[in-house]
Amino acid sequence: IFTLALAVSAQVVINEVVYDPVGDETSGEWVELYNTGGSSVDLSGWQLTDQDGHTYIIPSGSSISAGGYLVMHTGAGTDTSTDLYAGFTAGIWDNTGDEVLLVDNTAAGIDYIQYSGGSGDSPPSDLTWSGDIPGTSEGNSLAIIPDGDDQDSATNWIPR
Repeated sequence: IFTLALAVSAQVVINEVVYDPVGDETSGEWVELYNTGGSSVDLSGWQLTDQDGHTYIIPSGSSISAGGYLVMHTGAGTDTSTDLYAGFTAGIWDNTGDEVLLVDNTAAGIDYIQYSGGSGDSPPSDLTWSGDIPGTSEGNSLAIIPDGDDQDSATNWIPR
């Protein structure tokens, strides 16, 4: 059962990030998760964290459908099945470099990226990462190409 849970969790990847939106940072920042697998994944209690320790705990009952997307917005809003709102009152993703870490409800590392230098930290011991995604200009996102093609490397990320 534990092996099955890890296999299902590994289907979920950080797919796209807007860390420097045009206008208000808080309402414009977001991180998109993508489920590359063929079954729904329960995200209850999973966490997204930046290098400074800002943490968003995904609410109970949240899931991502097979082949589906879920977007975590930094600011306030009304949660839906595809959009969650962390309710932070200020932007959390650093415009000059940061790290995005996704862990499951047991604190096992699921995915990790570093852009524009981040803090230079290594990913958690249960994850691998190579390189540094170059930054992008205000209003653009950083996206993995093609969707879900997570190779634990900066090489397949582009500004969009």
